[in-house]
Amino acid sequence: MKLLEEALNINEPSLLQKAGIIHYFEICYHLSFKLIILSVEEQGFVDIKSPRSAIMKAIDIGLIKNGQDWVEIFDDIKLIPQAYEEEIANQLILLIRNKYISLLKGIV
Repeated sequence: MKLLEEALNINEPSLLQKAGIIHYFEICYHLSFKLIILSVEEQGFVDIKSPRSAIMKAIDIGLIKNGQDWVEIFDDIKLIPQAYEEEIANQLILLIRNKYISLLKGIV
């Protein structure tokens, strides 16, 4: 998370720096989901089969707030393989800066 926050502080990042920001975000995203899954399982729900079902269960039991934002982050993460297109990379970085960093910080 610290590296992602540092990378987001770069004004006008180069293409390589944008790739780094997106990569750090992807790592934080996956670690956050692992933490959500572990937290839901710790509550006694062991029937979690996917990240989406973990999100839905975490919302149901009040473990996470901003449920719609978590559903959106789950959908937007699918854009990462297309981030070689600079327009998509810029879109992702904007979402990370303005929306997703605060969600991830709320988990850790």
